[in-house]
Amino acid sequence: MSTGCTVNSKNEYNPLTQMSFQPVMHIATKAARGLGDYPEGQSFAISAWTLDKKYNWAEHSSLAALYLNYEPVHFSTDFGWNIECGALWPERGQNMTVIGYTPIRAFEGCTRENGAVCSYNMLNTQADILYTEPQADMDKVESHGLIVLPFKHALSQIDFKVKNRVTANEEIIIKSIKIDEVKYRGYFTSLPEPSWTTGPDTATLFFFEGSQATGANPEDIGYCWNVVPQVLDTRVTVEYEYRTSPTTGFTQTLKTCDLETNLTPGRHYTYTLSVGIEDVKFLLEIIEDKFI
Repeated sequence: MSTGCTVNSKNEYNPLTQMSFQPVMHIATKAARGLGDYPEGQSFAISAWTLDKKYNWAEHSSLAALYLNYEPVHFSTDFGWNIECGALWPERGQNMTVIGYTPIRAFEGCTRENGAVCSYNMLNTQADILYTEPQADMDKVESHGLIVLPFKHALSQIDFKVKNRVTANEEIIIKSIKIDEVKYRGYFTSLPEPSWTTGPDTATLFFFEGSQATGANPEDIGYCWNVVPQVLDTRVTVEYEYRTSPTTGFTQTLKTCDLETNLTPGRHYTYTLSVGIEDVKFLLEIIEDKFI
């Protein structure tokens, strides 16, 4: 995609103020909301629009003029976060609205109608897709030239814990955990609300393959997947070995009941599997408004 600064000549600015940025992570839990650390050194892109100060973005975004389009912002130890093209703030009579997004190459662009736009194939990449809401109606004097960008997660995240339901003389050893028929392609737009449109293609996601003993208390198993948000109405398949001694036992593969989860952007889903001799049940689903 071709890009380029569209700012006017520097002599039109009074005073001259170059843009600087502070990316942070928007964090929300059931208890509180706050700001966390942005991924260290990860470049991002911005798009920006200007409006006369008598208007505001919420009611008059259709009147906003494109000021910067798909412009990279990089970090340096000497100058902090600065835009690659060295753009200045617009004239004093103009407010500015900015949307940020990263990784830069994952996004196709950004418009005032659809926000940040991204096509994603989670089998090809597990990159974490981040975006900001419009940081609206910013004034260069009030902000001291600093643009704070609270990034949010666009994907969902899934992982597992596991425990057993057997006696102390019995063992259950997990061999694999997978979810079938997960849609892996999606098209993301951040406005007017963050939303995904999924394609019809599905795949099997393996969360664990190997050999892990289980205990009476839930323990982490396998790894997390960044998943395109969707209605997940498939089942979890668990292969495990049941033993009563090192040489006595059997291996079997069982499915859980349907997940029936509506995965939403920016949420983390932890499923705890309770494995018995003849069945696998969901013990608990923990949902958090942030990635861990």
